[in-house]
Amino acid sequence: MDEMDYCQQEEEAFRASAVLRAQALAENYLSRRHGDGHCLECGDTIPASRLKAIPGARRCLPCQQDWESRNG
Repeated sequence: MDEMDYCQQEEEAFRASAVLRAQALAENYLSRRHGDGHCLECGDTIPASRLKAIPGARRCLPCQQDWESRNG
């Protein structure tokens, strides 16, 4: 293995590690936000009337409608 191969291998390992760290941070952020009455998409407060109608709702109504139109 020459120096260029070694550098490429190190760069790939660094990028993979960075991706894993970013995913872990995002999952941690979402887990803290989940269920606290804030929309997963926009972060706005989910209205109490929506939470009363659908306990555990994770998205406000506009974001839920948008999500459903994109995801079927």
